[in-house]
Amino acid sequence: MCPLRRTPEFLYLNDGCQASQLSCKVCGRLSRLAPRHRLTYPTRYWRPYGYSALYRWKQRPDFTIYRCPCDRCPHFLQKQQALKSNEKLLQKLRLSQFKLRHQYREYHFQPAQLAPSAPYRPAADLARIHRSSDVLGLVLAFHTSLALSARKTAQVLRQVFGVPLSYQSVLDYAQGAAYYCHTFNLRRKAPLNDTATGDETYIHVAGKHQYTFFFLDPQGHQITP
Repeated sequence: MCPLRRTPEFLYLNDGCQASQLSCKVCGRLSRLAPRHRLTYPTRYWRPYGYSALYRWKQRPDFTIYRCPCDRCPHFLQKQQALKSNEKLLQKLRLSQFKLRHQYREYHFQPAQLAPSAPYRPAADLARIHRSSDVLGLVLAFHTSLALSARKTAQVLRQVFGVPLSYQSVLDYAQGAAYYCHTFNLRRKAPLNDTATGDETYIHVAGKHQYTFFFLDPQGHQITP
């Protein structure tokens, strides 16, 4: 099966399925396509700035990256002109540091794999702890909001507030609160619209790269991790 291409009306593929030669209906001349523009498989994506096809650039187990090869792409020229003088010098040495060309990432996740993970039900019940709700609030404020470690949180409670609390109790309180907060969010999760904008970031979990996705509803302004 011949690869699909979007070419202007005055150009057409002159050699059929080989897709390596173009013929111009205006001047009648032939021109060869560069190897990177040739397709050995039916293209799936096209850049939104014209009619060039995106070629498969990188293949990973979790996703495939498609990239625009056009040197006259408005997106590429705009990004290139926005570079500062020192960035242009660095760009010649380290091309991978600057993403100037349009890219599209196709993920290979199944819908069942995108279900939000839930924390395990904690062994300690927050309703039966031997501390007041004020101490629980301090633990969550320092350990979660201020991102202090469990040992640092226990040290602050002991030296500043005079509350003797072990770092293991801090971890138990945080895990218990995470379980109930997750359940609360799922029960009161508002419905999302058909259109959403998303972004991803990388985090380290047990020494390995993991993905975290955040989606924003443009109408309701709801953030969904």
